[in-house]
Amino acid sequence: MSHRGRIIGNKYHLLRQIGAGGMGEVYLAELRGSHGFARRVAIKMLPPHLGDDAYFRELFIREGRVLSRLYHPCLVNIFDFSADEDGLYLCMEYIDGASLRDLVTYAHRSGLKLPKEMAVKIGEKIAQGLAYVHSQGVIHGDLSPKNIMLGKKGEVKLLDFGLSRVMEEVTGPPGKVGGKKSYMAPEILSSGRVFPASDVFSLGVILRELEELSSSEGEGGDGEEESTLSLSVLAARCLMPDPEERPSAEEVARELKELRLLTDTGIDVEEFLESIGIFEGEPETVAPSPGSQRNGSGERRGKFRLRFLLPAFIAITLLIAGAFFFYAIRGKAGIPHSRKVQSGKDEYQPSAKVSGKERVQIAGRPGEKTKEAVEGGGRDKVIGKEGEKSLDRRAPGKLPANRRQKVTKAPAKEAKTSRRVEEKFVTWKIESVPGGASVYIDGVDVGSTPLVLKRPEKDIQPSYEVVLEKSGYRTWQARVSPERMASLEVSLEPMVGFLSVNVYPWAYVRVDGKVIGTTPLIEVPLPAGEHRLELFNDRLGIRREKKITLGDGEKRVVIEDFLSPKQ
Repeated sequence: MSHRGRIIGNKYHLLRQIGAGGMGEVYLAELRGSHGFARRVAIKMLPPHLGDDAYFRELFIREGRVLSRLYHPCLVNIFDFSADEDGLYLCMEYIDGASLRDLVTYAHRSGLKLPKEMAVKIGEKIAQGLAYVHSQGVIHGDLSPKNIMLGKKGEVKLLDFGLSRVMEEVTGPPGKVGGKKSYMAPEILSSGRVFPASDVFSLGVILRELEELSSSEGEGGDGEEESTLSLSVLAARCLMPDPEERPSAEEVARELKELRLLTDTGIDVEEFLESIGIFEGEPETVAPSPGSQRNGSGERRGKFRLRFLLPAFIAITLLIAGAFFFYAIRGKAGIPHSRKVQSGKDEYQPSAKVSGKERVQIAGRPGEKTKEAVEGGGRDKVIGKEGEKSLDRRAPGKLPANRRQKVTKAPAKEAKTSRRVEEKFVTWKIESVPGGASVYIDGVDVGSTPLVLKRPEKDIQPSYEVVLEKSGYRTWQARVSPERMASLEVSLEPMVGFLSVNVYPWAYVRVDGKVIGTTPLIEVPLPAGEHRLELFNDRLGIRREKKITLGDGEKRVVIEDFLSPKQ
């Protein structure tokens, strides 16, 4: 049941639905007061079919209770939490923009490469919001791109705390593990236990995805020597299987800030997102801060509609003109009728073309004059009985009387009634984190993720062998049922090796052009494969370089002595 047009709490006027999920429906609303006061907000309501479910009611109440104690620039903040005759509702800040999931999907479909600094800035704000949440004793529990909003004013905000817990509540109800599994920490999947480090794991998946989408643009050169971390290495640390080995959200935010200072070229998030046009359509998840629609977004939307409507208007005009032109030419061509005609005693079917002049006489009432359709001219002729038609291949008056005969009208051909049976199709949706993985079904390459396939229902098999492959990640392979193929989400595990480096007396360590720290370094996770390792100490004027290859799970140790001659 849609609540559009209703008034909630005697003050919130629902304008339109802007989002829906398994745990709530979100509406754009307007808070109206006296003397013309109006402010746009977002109203989240528990769906009617979940209103009597004690578990979901508790989750909804928990979200309101948790948000009431949180306030931060990187969170969607709450204004009100109450109930009316139709159930519970939350009144929240309304962010005009799109979700991070919208950006990721747009980038995969368009081939967009994010500048490195954009990936770092977005990641830093997510980490800042998460660090604040943890400082207040709260665990988010459902961090994913869908629950991160990108505003038109450059905001990056976390939302949807329906699965959040205070830190004393490390486990959820039995059998109730919520959240998106591809962003879920292994300890949640194995035991249902949730820690702040579980949120950090989800953040690591997001950082890895941003790293995959980012280009090399905006990375520092020699200035990176002062950085202790790169985005890919930081993501790998967040994805450590053991929760105790992961950094805190505060550490991640601090290290991303350092990296931002090295990569920043002055482009802010607002300017970049507006330049790629992600806000010009109607994103699936929308959310404005108050009054933002009045500050220029309406003008941009008007320009977008004008750019769309003008070509459509021209195309429709040309179609109409073409139709008139076609029928005008058809009329001038004088295409003859193919019906049998009464013209004497003999039955005959007029041909499509007649040499000389072709005359068609169509009678109305008895005694009425009708015009002969003659190419180049016409004559009048008096027709006898009502309903007669005659076609004369010669001049009027020269057709012998014995050649004139009434002919019954030919019966219309029966239309073929063979009914085409519509073929039914099923839709499969296959996604991976990160995206861009090659998908093989029963050995056939069907494309790359994200992928939508349609298959005839009659050809569906009991199960399929599905393989996902991506460079730098472990191959995922499983036997999958058709029901699961309807929405298959796979979290690919990165192939990771571990590098330890010790140099006497000390050295900076750069891997593939990125400084990862100073020695000694102990088991730094790196993507499996070949890497270019550089060790340098500018004070001693020494630089050494070598290529190393890390296998999946391999622990490699490199030891150098800068004070002894190089062998």
